Amino acid sequence: MGRKTMKNKILVRALVLGLLSLVSTTLFGQVENVDNTRTFAYSAKYVCKDAGVPATDAGRAFTPAVYRTVVNLHNLHARPVTIVIRAVEAHQIKNPVPGASGRIEKTLAPGQAVFLGCRMIQEILGANPDHPDKIDGFLTVASPRRLDAAAVYTAVNRSPIDPNDGVSIDVERLRPKILWRDGRVDEE
Repeated sequence: MGRKTMKNKILVRALVLGLLSLVSTTLFGQVENVDNTRTFAYSAKYVCKDAGVPATDAGRAFTPAVYRTVVNLHNLHARPVTIVIRAVEAHQIKNPVPGASGRIEKTLAPGQAVFLGCRMIQEILGANPDHPDKIDGFLTVASPRRLDAAAVYTAVNRSPIDPNDGVSIDVERLRPKILWRDGRVDEE
């Protein structure tokens, strides 16, 4: 009878541990990616421009307005997560410039949310953050775990014809690409 009691105790412990694991995963999100075989990559278009009255050339890409982008990131896990943020500036195709940029690493505490605005993007690019009014490109965030991520785009009219046209805002949820160590890329 001693063996049967021991087996029952082991079975009960295994069930309790399994339930605790299921409950913690349900409450706090996915378990950390321990094997490092994948990275979640979030990409956002950013526009930080003060587009004045358009010139006579038809090549202008922006109507007169002030454009701003803010990217919000939220660590929804019960553990800290370290992310890598890169920015690349877009240039006209007739004047291509290499796309390398700086990078920053940031560790987000459990439940922490942060935002990256035009000033921070300018700093990542290594340019003067006091003049974030002429940049346009892509921001990427790499994380070993899923994040809540959104981009907020605003534009304020600067039209000399009707200066009271208003403000525009758009919020876009960023869905990650899953980058596998073997080179595969999956869309979420």
